[in-house]
Amino acid sequence: MKETGKLTGDRIYRIALYVFFVVLFCVYPLYSHFTYYGIIDTKYAFLRLVFYAGFPVLCVLRIFLDHRVQWKRLLPLMLWLIAVLLAWWQSVEPSAAWHGYPTWYLGMESQLMFIGIAFVFAEFRDWKLFNLGIVVLVVEAVLIILNRGGIYFMNMDRGLGPEYRNIFLGTLGNVDWIAGWYALYFPLLFYRSLHAENHQVLWLAACAVVSVGAVCNGSDALVLCLFLTLLFMSIHACRVGRLRYYGYLLGTVCLAMLLLGIAAASLVPGNVLVKITRSPALAVIGIFGFWLGWKGHRHLTVPWKRLAFLIAVFLVVFVVLFVVVNLVYPSWIGENSVLRFNDAWGNHRGFLWRSSLKTWLGLWAHDPMHALFGVGPDQYYYLMNDLYMDEYALYFHSVPVINAHCEIINTLVDYGLFGCGSYVYLLAASVMRGLRSGNAAGVMLAYCVVSVCIVNVFMFQQILSSPLEFAMIGCLLVMKTGNGKAQ
Repeated sequence: MKETGKLTGDRIYRIALYVFFVVLFCVYPLYSHFTYYGIIDTKYAFLRLVFYAGFPVLCVLRIFLDHRVQWKRLLPLMLWLIAVLLAWWQSVEPSAAWHGYPTWYLGMESQLMFIGIAFVFAEFRDWKLFNLGIVVLVVEAVLIILNRGGIYFMNMDRGLGPEYRNIFLGTLGNVDWIAGWYALYFPLLFYRSLHAENHQVLWLAACAVVSVGAVCNGSDALVLCLFLTLLFMSIHACRVGRLRYYGYLLGTVCLAMLLLGIAAASLVPGNVLVKITRSPALAVIGIFGFWLGWKGHRHLTVPWKRLAFLIAVFLVVFVVLFVVVNLVYPSWIGENSVLRFNDAWGNHRGFLWRSSLKTWLGLWAHDPMHALFGVGPDQYYYLMNDLYMDEYALYFHSVPVINAHCEIINTLVDYGLFGCGSYVYLLAASVMRGLRSGNAAGVMLAYCVVSVCIVNVFMFQQILSSPLEFAMIGCLLVMKTGNGKAQ
């Protein structure tokens, strides 16, 4: 009888966890109050409601069922919690650091919610539920394509000024917020397509729609993430013997982008991304992909370790050349080239990165505690705006600059050296545990975290995709390692 009661309790807990998952990762991204105006306030209120309603219930059920917490494996998460608490405790304005900057809301409260979500999903084992997010991703892609064509679903653009209609394209908000969610699901979608035994045409169609949506979104970082994801998937395909399916995936993505470039270049006027889609090189890669899928895989054998080494060498050489040429031979690159790193680079990200690092280094001279533990959660604006008011007015006009548009640099300012180190350790520990888990779910979720890290080189945490990222981190941290051959 006692055993039956315990089984019922476990079943109730699992149902509660499933409901929490579906509401947080399927309903939350699509919920927008049917308007883009004030969407971030709507999302933040919804996230708080779901978290404060679900988290206590799940914790009480865990205590009632006497579920053991694997504290040792959650050490990286606890270290990040300590870093967040220290940053908030010695921030200049703890009250302002609680909610964070208005319209961004990445203060102490949000960080605690992210950590709580990771803690809850450390109990999660039904990783296939993450596939539900692919449906959300396809819906977002369709909305982006329609909105670029001037078709707004249910008039969701009402209340928006014309200057904002080109950046608010889906229920996830603007192009940068969409990019974070996209980056988390790119690897999952491509992974599922590679391993699909049934309905492969539907999976490839989903890949095509999502890839076109990524280009129409207009985020350079997102397309870079797409490119790197395809590179990583080539290694994975060689490792698990799915080169044929990778060929079809590669060919489908290139064909979809070519069709976009030919038929719908006016959707993002003058955008360099759409110009890329009309490149002959894309057609060559697409043809190669279809050949590889048709019969090329029978004649082409590529050791995955050698391919991984070559790709790593290529990326390292590119980064080194980029740095050396910009530092030593800047005249070799045109002033307006995307490869020329200066204050104007990346919509003035060059200036933001330089000024942020300069300010943080300056803190060591007169305020070492803030350099070590940060100025406080989401307090970047309050520190930097006073120091660079004139430059901000010149470069960004009336748009408030509330983060450094680089996760590592922004974390360095907000949480200091200790916080930045703790956060990097959290990400690295989760990815490494996933890759060493020896099961498909671990490898898949590790790819997802790496993907969002790539996008966040040019962006920062946000309340739309970070809950999902931390849920994946929670799942990864408690995975057992060495369970057999990786899939």
